[in-house]
Amino acid sequence: MKLLFDFFPILLFFIAYKFGDIYLATLTAIAASIVQVGISRYRIGRFEKLPLITLGTLVILGGCYPIFTQ
Repeated sequence: MKLLFDFFPILLFFIAYKFGDIYLATLTAIAASIVQVGISRYRIGRFEKLPLITLGTLVILGGCYPIFTQ
């Protein structure tokens, strides 16, 4: 169950990319990571490193994607 929880944003990214474009998929992955960090904080009582690193990477690289493609 923990493994599925860790891959939740990546799984939603690929599902959103299949039905939409890269912008929708990136936005979906960022939203899923925010939810994942919130659930992790609520269940454990502290922030875990992996979801925070995933969220930070998605926000930085996903936010810079439109800048580099112009």
